[in-house]
This record gives sequence, structure tokens and C-alpha cells, in this order.
Amino acid sequence: MNTLKNQTIIYDDACPMCTAYTGAFIRLGWLEKRLPFSRVSPELLQKIDVDRGRHEIPLFDPVSGQTVYGLDALFLIIGTHLPWLKPLLSNRAFRFFWKQIYWIITYNRRIIAGSRAHASGLDCAPDRNLTYRWMYILLMLALSSRLLWLTLAGSGPALAGIVPASIPLILSLLLGLIRKNDRLSWLGNWITVIFIFALGLYMLPVGLFSLVGITVFSQFMLWKRF
Repeated sequence: MNTLKNQTIIYDDACPMCTAYTGAFIRLGWLEKRLPFSRVSPELLQKIDVDRGRHEIPLFDPVSGQTVYGLDALFLIIGTHLPWLKPLLSNRAFRFFWKQIYWIITYNRRIIAGSRAHASGLDCAPDRNLTYRWMYILLMLALSSRLLWLTLAGSGPALAGIVPASIPLILSLLLGLIRKNDRLSWLGNWITVIFIFALGLYMLPVGLFSLVGITVFSQFMLWKRF
């Protein structure tokens, strides 16, 4: 098994997604070392581009002193372990597509996760980027609408309760838009929960129990983000 033994990936530990996929690299044996941003030493911070690292996850090699960032870092890890994928990973059209997905996720990762910075250590939260924030909101809106349409088309009368179930979600949106100073971030939080709500309805068996359960879970997620 090919393992990057020297490199250390430095991840946003306030982001559950970042924690999960970097942990998966370690468990799979694709990497040996990872380090959360909140525990990075001042000496290491001087060796990487911190501002770039807030937006593109750094993969630092202490032997060469070089750092690879973002999608290049992820593709390097994947390509090292799965060399047969290297031609695809180096394809310009393929890289362009996934670069856009990467930017959408990285600029909205705190919105997607509904997480906040740790009380101590470096906060590597990304900058606010209106373009990618709106791209994320519109993408989630399109996917949620499609999932809800497929669910309703397939179950029709059995999901008559979806209308009253959606009322608390709509009220949460309105309340957040009234009370929150950063309305765009709240809209991002809300559409994330709506997508989870729509995905749950699409995947779970249709019924009162599942509808109530998904609604309660969605409201809980919104409450945590409020």
C-alpha cells in the first residue's frame, strides 16, 4: 500500500466533514499524520500560507518544506494510493468541475456543518464569498426541490402531511431572517437543513412516523444553528 509517510494534512477541526475525511485517510492508511489547525505550532504556521490554508486544506512535507493545497492535495493523496486514477485526476475538464465543487464546499463548510470555532487555537474559518454562498444556496434549493418532487410524485396522498410538517421549517426561516444580522448565512443554514429534510423523505419509507421524525430532527438542527 502506498502511504504518504512524511506529509501532514492540516485540517479545520471545527468542520465535522474535514475531520471525517482526513480521519478516513488515516484509517485507510493513505496518510500517517494529520493535525488540526487549532493545535498547529507557531513554527509550522510560519512554513505554510495560513490565509490560503483557510480555504484550501494544506498538505505539508517537512522533509522538502513544500506544501500542496486544496484539491491538488486531495488528488495527490488519492493518486498516490490509486495510481490508475492519475490520468483522470490530471484531466483538465475533470479538475475544473471538481474545483468548482471544492470551492462551493470550502467557502460554505461552516454553514453546511453548522459549526463554530473552538474557544482556543487558530480559527481557520474561510472568508465570506458571496458568489460561492449563492451558488451553494441555489444548488441546494435545486436538489431539494427535485427530491421533494420525486417524493411527492411517487407517494402522493400518503405524504399529505408534508404541508403541515413544512410550516415549522418556513416559520424558522422567517424568524431567522428577522432576528439574524447575517441573513445570508442563516439562509445557507436553513437550505442545508431543508436538503437533509428532503433527502430523508426521499430515502426513508413513507409514513407518519418517518415524517414526524424527519421534521423533529430538522427543527433540532435549525435550533442548533440559531
